[in-house]
Amino acid sequence: MKKICILHTPKPYVLKCPPQGLMSIAAHLKGNNIKINILDANIHYINPENIKRNSYDKLLKRKAYSNNFDTVKQSFPEKALTEYLLSNNFDIILADCNFTGTASYSFKTFELIKRILPNAIIITGGIHATIFHKEILKQYPIDIVIRGEGEEVALNVINNLISGSPQFNSIEGISFKDKNNEIVITNGSGLVSDLNNLRPVYEVYDEFEMDLYREYVKAVLGPFWGDQDPTGVVLTSRGCIGRCTFCNGRVIDQGKYRSLSKENIIKQLTYLYKKYKPKKFGIYDAMFGGDIDTYEAVCNFFREHNVQWGFETRIDIMTSERLELLKGTHCKYILYGLESVNLNTLKLNRKISKSTADNYMDKATELFRKTSQLKILCVVSILYGLPGDDNTVFQKTMDFILKKQAK
Repeated sequence: MKKICILHTPKPYVLKCPPQGLMSIAAHLKGNNIKINILDANIHYINPENIKRNSYDKLLKRKAYSNNFDTVKQSFPEKALTEYLLSNNFDIILADCNFTGTASYSFKTFELIKRILPNAIIITGGIHATIFHKEILKQYPIDIVIRGEGEEVALNVINNLISGSPQFNSIEGISFKDKNNEIVITNGSGLVSDLNNLRPVYEVYDEFEMDLYREYVKAVLGPFWGDQDPTGVVLTSRGCIGRCTFCNGRVIDQGKYRSLSKENIIKQLTYLYKKYKPKKFGIYDAMFGGDIDTYEAVCNFFREHNVQWGFETRIDIMTSERLELLKGTHCKYILYGLESVNLNTLKLNRKISKSTADNYMDKATELFRKTSQLKILCVVSILYGLPGDDNTVFQKTMDFILKKQAK
């Protein structure tokens, strides 16, 4: 029997919550009777008691709000990882390579695995790995890269490896090295057509040490930890109708928006609410509200439960009517992706279409005003230095935001 490990690689700056994508892959494998070991090396080697007590004191002294997690650094746990790998002698290791900013530790992990277990098959995936799959295969001891969403592809790859006579050419959405060490890139992607066929990520919360994540967030943020409660992180959909050139999501979701059913979403919210009692829920969809039925169902759930929540969305899908549905739901924030007030910049970077350009800023103004009137914190994301910008655009964007807040 093959020994399989799902490894969340250590990070130079410890992340505040476990990886939704890797957890979903692990849950999908377990749901299909694949026996796996899980190590979350991002959090496993951290002792919250050793985090300096003045961590949140630094937060208070900052002039602008910061989540403060960048103050907690992690040295690469080479000795501990070596002991873990040697004691388990894995045949297959699936390790993440998601963010460019933390990829260096993923690369160190790949090299360590190959040095300790030279015969192990190393599989990786994630946004960074998807975009730079050829470069990673050339430079690092990786055998297979899963491109895009990974649940169904990972299951196909591992079942092939377990069979003893793998046929990777027939698996869509992967890049790999053949027997001659040549890179092969198969067609297609791992895009999941029906999210309801996947297992909920909370089924592997214990293996990803959710309680330790919670203690870590408490240690870093002190009395403010509830705003970043990792047990309240939820994804109800994938994909986005936008094709923004600066967004890496378009490489993964290919512009195909898909939502869980409202029954599935409410089931997951109810489970998390009852078991973990999050201080605050955060819905991290790229564009929450893309499906009106699920949007209304979520609003009704939070209206019936005394817990704070918030979400991210797009200006062009929100309406005054949808804002009205938030009354009495305990919603505390909405994050809107404005990016810039320069319409030419927004069109050049595909943030908006020509058809929506004429009234886009008027709509943004109205949404921000009504959000504030509902006593919901209006959070606006902006990008500095986009193609098409000049030295005056950032200040114009800030002036626009501050002027609207003042009203």
